[in-house]
Amino acid sequence: MWRGKLKPLVSSVWFAQVQQLGRFCSITDASCEAESRAIRRAHYLTQVAPLAIRRTPLAAASINETELEVLLDKGETLQAALEVVSVSIELHADRSEQCGVQAVLQLDDTSVKPFVAASPPLAVIGIWAECISAAIGR
Repeated sequence: MWRGKLKPLVSSVWFAQVQQLGRFCSITDASCEAESRAIRRAHYLTQVAPLAIRRTPLAAASINETELEVLLDKGETLQAALEVVSVSIELHADRSEQCGVQAVLQLDDTSVKPFVAASPPLAVIGIWAECISAAIGR
């Protein structure tokens, strides 16, 4: 059963979109506009995930579009990102030369290498995208 009226994307297209989102999160600035764009894109990707992916925790957004927009309108971008990703993520301030926020995702006793982004919401969405990319070996 499709969520709403959106049909699932072909797997190769979906994975390419997820990878593109991860790259965006790693290079963009910490503006509210960039954070909202990444969060909305990740939410959309959970809605059009291939059927086999929808059965995994990685594409199980715990928030609908209306609730997402309420959080974004309030400026609660970190909460919105966490609701879209809906898996356990650790965030740490990165004291390295890169000056950013480091995210680590722990899923099924395996973790993906840390992902550094300019802000916590971008780090959350970025590590989600990296985890999916690592899961498919790309």
